[in-house]
Amino acid sequence: DPDAHRLVPFGATLGPLHQLLAGCLDVVHVPGHTEWFVGNGIATDIEGVVPLDQSLSELYGALDKDLKMLAAIGVRTSFDIAAEILGIDAGLPFQKKLDDMVTKKLIKDSEREHLDVLIDAGSASAHRGWKPSVDDLDVLMDTLEGFIYDSFVVPTRKKAAAAKIAKMKAKVPPRPKNAKAAPKQAKSPAKSQT
Repeated sequence: DPDAHRLVPFGATLGPLHQLLAGCLDVVHVPGHTEWFVGNGIATDIEGVVPLDQSLSELYGALDKDLKMLAAIGVRTSFDIAAEILGIDAGLPFQKKLDDMVTKKLIKDSEREHLDVLIDAGSASAHRGWKPSVDDLDVLMDTLEGFIYDSFVVPTRKKAAAAKIAKMKAKVPPRPKNAKAAPKQAKSPAKSQT
């Protein structure tokens, strides 16, 4: 499908990450967006993401080959691997995993609903032979990519930003100390005498 290879902003279709992971480009530049999947891995400092990187690579390979059922299964599998990396027990059923993720504040209730659909879609392909359309896969990929971005990339970027601001704070000269400035007192309203 030619639409599966459009270059558009993150989250709008299969575009940039699809092409990047499939090895079509070394780096994809989309105006106004920074790519978070560099080379063959997620741009994160969270440890143990190699299985997720590998799963995503295979998922995008399935998308490249127009293997829609396998891609839907790959979406579910990638989510499952990501949940385990985030500390969710791999032996739990999917619904319990989602419950744990909400309890541990890894996702919000609204995200739980979206991820529940993602899981069900992957299960439908795996167990009931459901073949999603390209539009269906766009929705699934947007959901998965958003989850991965929020869970793995954003925390790393926030840490990096905090370190930069701390470094910069050390460079900023302090305010000069005033020679015992008298505290300002609020003016009391004049009492009128009648």
